[in-house]
Amino acid sequence: AERLTALLRSVTSQRADDIISMLKSHGGDDLAAVKYSDLAADDILKIGHNVQERLGIDPRGKKKKGKKGEAEKPEQPAGDQADRALLDKPLCLISERENILFLFSNGGADCGKLVKENAGIYGGRGGGSSVSARALFEDAGSVDLFVDLLGKHLR
Repeated sequence: AERLTALLRSVTSQRADDIISMLKSHGGDDLAAVKYSDLAADDILKIGHNVQERLGIDPRGKKKKGKKGEAEKPEQPAGDQADRALLDKPLCLISERENILFLFSNGGADCGKLVKENAGIYGGRGGGSSVSARALFEDAGSVDLFVDLLGKHLR
């Protein structure tokens, strides 16, 4: 079991590397969507959180109290502003086996709101925070339609 856990950690880390390279090369103009047929939903969630952490985004979306009446700002680990900007538009990671779509962003595009307001159009349900959300669908076609809708909505 230990070897399997180590192997899975290595695979999810490599997939996160691949996503960051893809985001840097395509510059965030279009909505990035990656489908996985070989991983469970929990592993895909780990990949998304790994990408966020490496780009300096707190995947828990924690808020930090401002000083003396300042507005609250999301608490962010040290990170480059340009790296965080790679997730101005949400990253879509999709579990083909389970028809689950995960969204990850820097909070600029509210993932939870996008899911709550739009997934139901295609029979999806779900929710989340401003920096990450999940939506469950009946079939792959509905997932694809939802991704297409988000891409148009976020242009």
